[in-house]
Amino acid sequence: MPFLKSFACDIRTRNLNNGLLPILSNDDIRQTLSNIRYGPMIGSIRYFLTNSVLCHVFTLPFAFDRLQYLTNNFPNVLFDRVCYLSISDSFSFEHEFFIRLSQAFPSLKHLTVMNTTAQQNNNQSYSLIEFKNLNYLNVMAADI
Repeated sequence: MPFLKSFACDIRTRNLNNGLLPILSNDDIRQTLSNIRYGPMIGSIRYFLTNSVLCHVFTLPFAFDRLQYLTNNFPNVLFDRVCYLSISDSFSFEHEFFIRLSQAFPSLKHLTVMNTTAQQNNNQSYSLIEFKNLNYLNVMAADI
C-alpha cells in the first residue's frame, strides 16, 4: 500500500479456546506488531474463565471516541479522545483498576460496567475516585 499516508485501527477478536489454539502472551502480540510500519501499535490478549480468548490491537495514539470490552489488563496509555467506554472481564474490578481508568480516560462521559465477580477486598474503605466528565453510568452486571 504505497499510497497509504496514515492508518488507524481498533481491532478486537474473541474466539473460543478449545485447546487447539496456541497459547500466546502479550509479548507475542507486541513482537508481531513491531513489524508494522504505519506507526506505533499496541495489543493485549486476555484468557477468560469461559475458555474464550480476547485479542485487542490498536494504533497509537488511540484515534476513536469509543472503546468496547476493555479488560483489567489494559495498557498504560492515555485514551484522551474516548468518551464512551464499556468494561468487561471475568476477573474482578478492584479499586486500583478504577483509579487507572479515571487517569487514562480524562474525557470519559459514558461508562458501561459488566462484571459479576466480587472484589477481593470488598470490606475495605477506599478513597473516592473522580471521573470529571462522567454523566452516564450503566451497570449491566455487578456483584454487590
